[in-house]
Parts: sequence; structure tokens; C-alpha cells
Amino acid sequence: MAGMQKDGRTVFVRGISFDLDDKPFEEVFSNVGPVKQCFLQQAVAAQQQLCLAQQQLGEAQQAAEAAGQQVKDLEKEVARLKDDLAVQQEQQTANMQALAAAHGVTLQQQLAESGTAAAAAQAQLQAVQAVEEQLRAQAHGLSGQVERLEAELQGWQQQQAGWQAKVEALQQQVQQREVQVAQCEAELQASKQGWQAQEATLQQQVDQLQAELTQVGSAAQDDADTASAASAPMAASGGAIVQWHSQLQQQQQQLHHHHHHQQQVVQAELEEQQRLVQELQQQVIVLQQQLQAAAGQEAAAVQSGLEWQRQLQGLAHQLLVADAALTQAHQASLAANTATATTTLMLQCSAGAAQEQQEQAGEQLKQQQKQEQQQQEQQEQQQQEQQEQQQQEQQQQEGSQQQQEQQEGSQQQQEQQLATQEAAAQQGTQHHNSDTHTTSDQQTCSLQQQLEAYMAKQQLAESGTAAAAAQAQLQAVERLEAELQVWQQQQAGWQAKVEALQQQVQQLEGQVAQCEAKLQASKQGWQAQEATLQQQVDQLQGQVKLQDLEAGQLQGQLS
Repeated sequence: MAGMQKDGRTVFVRGISFDLDDKPFEEVFSNVGPVKQCFLQQAVAAQQQLCLAQQQLGEAQQAAEAAGQQVKDLEKEVARLKDDLAVQQEQQTANMQALAAAHGVTLQQQLAESGTAAAAAQAQLQAVQAVEEQLRAQAHGLSGQVERLEAELQGWQQQQAGWQAKVEALQQQVQQREVQVAQCEAELQASKQGWQAQEATLQQQVDQLQAELTQVGSAAQDDADTASAASAPMAASGGAIVQWHSQLQQQQQQLHHHHHHQQQVVQAELEEQQRLVQELQQQVIVLQQQLQAAAGQEAAAVQSGLEWQRQLQGLAHQLLVADAALTQAHQASLAANTATATTTLMLQCSAGAAQEQQEQAGEQLKQQQKQEQQQQEQQEQQQQEQQEQQQQEQQQQEGSQQQQEQQEGSQQQQEQQLATQEAAAQQGTQHHNSDTHTTSDQQTCSLQQQLEAYMAKQQLAESGTAAAAAQAQLQAVERLEAELQVWQQQQAGWQAKVEALQQQVQQLEGQVAQCEAKLQASKQGWQAQEATLQQQVDQLQGQVKLQDLEAGQLQGQLS
């Protein structure tokens, strides 16, 4: 094949030209022997392979030029990335400086606010201490008032016991008076029955006298004509009339004397009963006055109890206000301490994070510089290898396919290396940012957890102290309320006793009124009976006078 040359589609073999464009293979080699035809076929195949190899070599050169252009583009991209990285580092540095300055200003503000809050908390603490002193003074005054109220209560209880004894004595006296009134009523009933019996006897005697007078009058009229004959019986009847008249006067005097005596006795008993009733009324008035005084003392005790209860409520309210003020003061001091600790830790964390970011950025820059140097060295080696391969291709056409494959492989390796470098640069930037954010987030979370744990401990301690104080205050208030309830129950018992005494007094007054009504009715009955008896006596006296006149007339006639 050394003597073969190619010009387009014309093949020169040992000075013989073969045109392959115009004629088919059989026509071109129709005048050549079989051996030469075989040789020429091999030459044509080799020529065709050479053409293909030259085409592939051109394509490889174009690919190499494209790869060089890509390398230049990559170098530009790397330079741009370096510039961007430098700008980002400057921005991060400026941001960190601004953040540090802002944190410094915020820390100063928070320190000033914490100082102001501490001063306010100190003032609130002083105010709370003053309130506590006032509360202690009020509690001391309340204890004195409680002791005074207890002493007054004991005195009132003693007075109540005295009043109870007096009421019992009055009840006994009332019972005795009731027995006496019953006895008087029995005596009055017996005397009434005696008077009724005497009245019946006197009525019978009056009837007898009237009958005798009637008989005497009829006999005197019958015997008026016969005066001489009836002189002796008339004298006897006149003596009998005078005797009967004297007896009637004696009985009338006795009845009048007995009636006067009974009237004096009844009047004395009535006066005694009226005196007893007046004494009972006076005792009832005194008891009512004592009950009114007791009610006034009870109202004063209730008013003092209500005032004491209001003071206790005010004391509880003041204690709650003081507790709330203490809680606010503790919360303000805790907030100030927490803000100070937070700002300090944030500054420390921000300074540490900035330093770590600068160190990481420096390490990444070093790594990128190393990677760029390695890429440049690899590109130089690849260019040298490409030049050597091109020389080898020009010198050795038979190994053109292998070289082309090697070039394609090298191009693929270059492309893979460039893609790997870009991915590494992107991953480095992302990893740097993610590491920075992750580190700052982890530090912030840990700081927040520490602060939350510290605040939780402080809140637990303060809540335990406040709960203990509140429990003690509640126990004190409950004890006072229990004492107040007991005192109110005692007051209710005393009120019930007073009401019972008032009911007893009212019953006694009703009984006295009933006794007075009975006495008044009996008095009116006696007065009616006396008037009736007086009328009967007047009638008898009139009849006796008539009989005396008639007897005088008879005596005149007889004389």
C-alpha cells in the first residue's frame, strides 16, 4: 500500500490511476488480474479506512477545540465563582459586623431596660415591704380588736346568763301568780255560790213575808169593823209585826255587813292582783329594755363582726395585690436577667459563628484553589496528551480508531471532571451555607433550651414559694372564716334564745291580760249582783215602810 495515493475518488496504485467516482468497481478493475484485483480491493478498503480515519481525526480536532473552548468557559466560570465568593464573603463580613453592632446596641438597650426594670422592681419591692409592714400593723390592730370583741362577747354571755336566770325567776313568779289567781277564782266561785244560796234564802224569806203581809192585810180589812172584838189579836199581830220588823232589820244589817265585808275582801284581792300585775308589767318592761339593750349589743357585735370581716377581706385583697406585685417584680428581674444572658450568649454565639464561618470560608477557598490547580494541571496534561496523540495519529494511521476512542474517552473524562468540579463547587457552597445555618440553628436551639430550662426552674421555685405563701394565707383566712362562722352560729343561738324569751314574755303578757279580763268580768258580775241585791233590799224596805204605815194606821184606829 505504500505506492497508493488518493486524490478525491481517484486511486493511484504504482502509477496507475483508478477513478472510483464515475465507474463501478468491476469496470475499474476489469482489466486487472485476480491477484491484483484482490490486492487492489485491499488497497481500496485501506484507503476507505484512511478516509474515515481522517474524517474522525477532523471531528476529534473539532471536539478538542470545543473542549478547549469549554475549558476556557470553565475557567471564566471559576473566576466568576471566585469573584462571587469574595463578594459573598465581604457581604457576610459586613452582615456579621452589622449584626454584632446591632447586638451591641440591643445589648446596651436591654442592659438599660434591665437596669430600669431592676430599679422598678426594687421600688416595687420597697412598696411591697411597706405594704407588708402596714398589713402587719393592721393584723396587730385586728388581733387587739378580736381580743376586745372576745372580751365583750364573754361579758355579753354573762349578761345573757343573768337575764336567763331573771327570766326563769320571772317564770316561777308567774307560775305562782297563776296558782294564786286560780285560788282566787276558786274562792270567788265559792263565794258566788254562797251568795247565790243566801240570795235564794232571802228570796224565800221575802216571799214568806209578802205572803204573811198579804194575810195580815186581808185579816185587818176583814176585822176593821169589829175593832173591839179584834183588839187583842191586833195587838198580838202588831207585836209580831214589830218583832218581825226588828228581825228583818237585823238580817238586813247582817247581809249588808257581810256584803260590805265580801266587797272589801274582793277589793283587797283585786288591789293585790293589780299590784302583782303592775309588778309583772314593770318586770316585763325592764326585761324588754334589757332585751332591747341586748339587741343593740348584738347589732353592735354583728356590725363589729361585719367590719372585722370587711377588714379581713381588705387584708386578703392587699395580700393578693402584694403577691401580684412581688410576682411582677420577680418576673421583671427574671426577664432582665434572661435578656442579659440571652444577649450575652447570642453575641458569643454570633462571634463564634462568624469566626467559624470565616475559617470555613478560608478552608473552602483553599480547597477551591487546590481544585483549580489540579484542574489546570489535568488540562495541561490532557493538552499534552492530545498533542502527542495527534502526532501519533499523523505518524500512525493504523491506530487512528484507538486514538479517536481514547480522545472521546478523554473528552468524556474532561466533561465528567468539569461536571464534578461544578457539582463540588455548588456542594461546597451549599454545604458551607447549610453547615453555617445548621450550626447557628443548633446553637440557638441549645441556648433556647438552656434558657427555657433555667426559666422553668426559676418559675418552679417561685411558684413553690408563692404556693406556700398563698397556702399559708388561705389557711389563715380559712381559720378566721371558721372562727367567724362559729361566732355567727353563737350569735344565731343567742338570737334564738332572745326570740324565745320574747315569746315567753308575750305569753306572760297574754296570760296577765286574760287574768285582768277575768277579774274585770268577775267584778262586773259582782257589781250586777250587788245592784240586784240592793234593788231587792230597797223593795223590802219599801214594803216594810208600807207595812209600818199600815200598822201605824191600825194602831191609830185601835187607839
